[in-house]
Amino acid sequence: MEVLLSPYSIPNNYFINCGAHSNTNVHTRVFVRDRGFLVEKGEIVKNNNSSASISPLYQVARIFIHQASYKFNINQTEAG
Repeated sequence: MEVLLSPYSIPNNYFINCGAHSNTNVHTRVFVRDRGFLVEKGEIVKNNNSSASISPLYQVARIFIHQASYKFNINQTEAG
């Protein structure tokens, strides 16, 4: 039996920037703010010692003190 495998390509739909107020472009990817995917709200913490050399992805974070989750709608074509 011969098995043909196609290379996996990363879908560009779910790169998340947790806690951000807006989308962030890093190289060729867009990291979207997480607000639209949250099931439970969490607190946002911000790096007050930020510098230009630190990626925007590390400037904010979202923390949860209780169980939390995100909800994503994934199409069959996106899942591989």
